[in-house]
Amino acid sequence: WWIDRAPQKDLIPYVEKTLSAKQLFALDRRGKTVYGPLTRDVLNQFHDDHVRRHLQTDIYATFIESNENSTLKVQPYNAHIRPYLLLESKFLAIDQKVDAFTDQLFGGNPAAVCPLDKWLPDSLMQQIAVENNLAETAFYVPNSINGGYDLRWFTPELEMDLCGHATLATAHIIFTEMSPMKDEIKFQTKEAGELTVTRQKENALYTLNFPARPAAKANLPDGLLSALCSGKTPIEIYKARDYMLVYENESDVKQLSPNYTALANINDVFGVIATAPGDEVDFVSRYFTPGASIPEDPVTGSAHCSLIPYWYERLDNKNNEENMI
Repeated sequence: WWIDRAPQKDLIPYVEKTLSAKQLFALDRRGKTVYGPLTRDVLNQFHDDHVRRHLQTDIYATFIESNENSTLKVQPYNAHIRPYLLLESKFLAIDQKVDAFTDQLFGGNPAAVCPLDKWLPDSLMQQIAVENNLAETAFYVPNSINGGYDLRWFTPELEMDLCGHATLATAHIIFTEMSPMKDEIKFQTKEAGELTVTRQKENALYTLNFPARPAAKANLPDGLLSALCSGKTPIEIYKARDYMLVYENESDVKQLSPNYTALANINDVFGVIATAPGDEVDFVSRYFTPGASIPEDPVTGSAHCSLIPYWYERLDNKNNEENMI
């Protein structure tokens, strides 16, 4: 809208009283540049159908950082990727939100993915994760040694040792926007070792190789059963990184209605997996991690590091199907 109405000069100031004039972005098109404060509300205007009709074009993203501002071309619209930007001081990071484990917009489990040329201070990455307010924000940098990437994950509360859906989301961004000819990506992580994501081009499916975390039998921590607020008692209790409670049937798992505050205050409990044989699939599960600011993860990958070893040994069908409910 502003491009079509701007006077014939290179820079057109755009300032709103509620926004900082020092936070500037520039959209360069048809030889003109429009300046304005870089905020989510302003950026989202460029993804509004009405505004896109005025622009009459897809808009692509490149960033050129200078001391006081950054030149911006917004990323092409994609129904499964919702771009956001964050500007702090002289640092510009691109956040893309990807819905993993789904083919439906707003389905699955959303993760923010932030590509970097080099690592930022941990405190800044934690602040970005807080701003995103999603279960996970993934940060990755190129690894010059193996041609892959180094990968880290942050919740709004802390850095995680492993995250499945954010790994899948990161791989999707690399496969679709950075390296479309690649069929395999290797990620180096701080605690989970090397993770590999492969792509089947014929059906666009991704395969993740995650480390197994077989759980050992354990005692139920004080307060855990009452915090789950269901009146159902698990038939088996295990622990690896997370407690894994095995229930008799799918209905027992569905009836869990945790008190998340009580659950977060139980000592030595990072996450709680609830699982049972499924009515129409091999097994079902739910995953609670209120201590990491994730009351219930809608779809989780890392919990399967313990779920798969457990059910693989107990089910006749080795090609297991599972529902997170």
